[in-house]
Amino acid sequence: MKFGLLIPAYLALGRTGVIAVCLLVGQGLLATLVITLLIDLAQIPVIGLLLETSHKTLRLNQYLLTRLARLRDKWSRRLEQSKFWSALARNRGLAVMTVSSLPLRGCGVISATILSFSLGFSRVHGTVLVMSGSLIGALVTLAVLKEPMRMLHGF
Repeated sequence: MKFGLLIPAYLALGRTGVIAVCLLVGQGLLATLVITLLIDLAQIPVIGLLLETSHKTLRLNQYLLTRLARLRDKWSRRLEQSKFWSALARNRGLAVMTVSSLPLRGCGVISATILSFSLGFSRVHGTVLVMSGSLIGALVTLAVLKEPMRMLHGF
């Protein structure tokens, strides 16, 4: 396995990039899934440590606190107007899993970990939710990319 390709693929395309590279170099589905989940799992403690450290040591000034309150109010109004997002907001665990599973830039493990921390989930509960979403997202991505990669390899 050409592991040197995984980090650039992850940085460029996230979980989808890692899965695509693994399939391109001929890794099996199970090995691809395990590699992807391990990369996602390795991020959670690092992000969590950064969040906890910055939360304890960072002193926010009044301007920033006022700005955050306005932003929170704005998002609350938007959530009330949208049926989908308001239902998702009521199911906080489902929201973390959904964010973690999406194969879009700005979503994924980092965003889901921040969301989990913001919603006050414990480390273990948050990790389980984030990794559950990661597993779902990886399985969907594998299902979508498997056939095109198989055709590309010609077997």
